[in-house]
Amino acid sequence: MGKRKAYLVLAAALVLMVVCAACSAPSAEQEPEPTSSELAAALSNGRPTLAGFVTQTCACKDIRPALQELTAEYQGRLNVTVIEYTDQKDVFAQHQVVLAPTLVFFDSGGEEVDREDRRLLDREEIVDRLNALGLV
Repeated sequence: MGKRKAYLVLAAALVLMVVCAACSAPSAEQEPEPTSSELAAALSNGRPTLAGFVTQTCACKDIRPALQELTAEYQGRLNVTVIEYTDQKDVFAQHQVVLAPTLVFFDSGGEEVDREDRRLLDREEIVDRLNALGLV
């Protein structure tokens, strides 16, 4: 039964990639995404980090404004990074992210403490999660 589950996970990941590729075109307004070394730097600078793993799909576009607001609101206290699948597939693989959007919460030591990949959180829910985890 373990092989069947692995095949289902692989099939879901492939479907996600196909949907993401077909769903949208890159936006000219899009900010440059951090490189994997930027995420590594964020995880090692002694501040908690919220990493948003996204694609160009509609749900991911909906979460980007919240992440931008949190970047400004918690500047100097919380690192907020946005990892775009198209540009950084290796970072998705390194952190075992198979669904997008996925939010990964890291403590000040760079260790993952929580993850949300089942549903889209709005800004208030993200702030509540950060507070509940003691990250801000």
